[in-house]
Amino acid sequence: MAKKLKTTPDGRRIPAYCHHKPSGRAYVRINGEHIPLGDYDPSEGSPSMERYRRLIAEWRSSGYRTPGLEAVGPNGAERVATVRELTAWFLTWAEENYSRSEFLLCRQAMKALCELYGTVSVCEVGVAELRTVREQLARVPDPGDEAKARRPLGRKTVNALLGRMQRAFKYAASEGQIPPEAAVNASVLKPLKRGRTSAPDYAVREPACREDVDKVLPYLTPQVRAIVETLWHTGARIGEVVQLRSIDVDMSGEVWVFTPTQHKTKHHGHQRAVLLGPRAQEFVAPFIKDDPETFWFDPLEESRTRSELWHDTPKGDRSRNGVRCARPGAVRREALDPRKVQNWLRQACSKVGVKFTSHQLRHAALSRIRAEHGIESARLIAGQHSQIVTRGYTRSIELAKASEVAKVSG
Repeated sequence: MAKKLKTTPDGRRIPAYCHHKPSGRAYVRINGEHIPLGDYDPSEGSPSMERYRRLIAEWRSSGYRTPGLEAVGPNGAERVATVRELTAWFLTWAEENYSRSEFLLCRQAMKALCELYGTVSVCEVGVAELRTVREQLARVPDPGDEAKARRPLGRKTVNALLGRMQRAFKYAASEGQIPPEAAVNASVLKPLKRGRTSAPDYAVREPACREDVDKVLPYLTPQVRAIVETLWHTGARIGEVVQLRSIDVDMSGEVWVFTPTQHKTKHHGHQRAVLLGPRAQEFVAPFIKDDPETFWFDPLEESRTRSELWHDTPKGDRSRNGVRCARPGAVRREALDPRKVQNWLRQACSKVGVKFTSHQLRHAALSRIRAEHGIESARLIAGQHSQIVTRGYTRSIELAKASEVAKVSG
């Protein structure tokens, strides 16, 4: 009889080797998941006991996470995970390690894959299956289909979603969750090429112009207005600005240096510093809190402001002007949610008939800095490690300089 394991050194209960008497099979329940082991035989060295010991070892070595997606079928033979099981595992990992926006994009990609091949084994997903999913993403919605009334996804968007599907297979294989050949099969399909597909290539978004920003500012609350102005003057990302706290800002010099705790390239080991000059300081100074660990842009304060605006607006003008009642009791975040700020900015833009996003504010700032101080200065302000990336943000400046040269030489 095998000696039963009780607890780990840190006091965590170890899942037991169990017997399902009606079928005569053994199983173990790890993190709520029922994993069959084969024929019940508690003697040391039996196939089911060896599988049990292996799963427990993997469970402990992985920080008490559910072992690999490979499990054992009812007859004791190895079975391979389905696409749905792979999706559940990958999204659990992505939610812990990716930013919120990247996690949502991964979820969108894996959802499209699961809609067609959720119950299919990961080893059966290859070029033909991924091509079908890719064509489904790029397909123009049928006329009259109100449930899917949207413009077709662009070529770059389709390629990005396909890349996230392939990334899920590749990472799961690197962690030993699925067979390596499954990742190889999924990685063969190449992205769509320009001019060789029906997927549209939409126009590149241009930087926001100051005239449009000035039109929108009166329709924003004080905090959102300060965030927009800070984005315009610093070229920072909106997810960085909402993290402003006194403990993270060095205000000893003429230029304040803000070091965000979370940023886009943190997992690459890169350091990020957002520089706040005198003009940016004027907009954020009214929101500095006495507590150094309190975020300057407070969601509860924003909710109260919107609630007061809702009560001050005549009843008949609330829906017409897009004023909604805020719910202070629903606020649970310590910092403002950047997605909500983007939604408020989008609503204000629709009121005055203009269209720009927080990302286009960053483009505008970097383009302006490059025109005045050069591409290297723009790269340093943006916190980018390659001028190639900075050129993508400031391509309008290159076109303007080329036009000046053409006037003389052409």
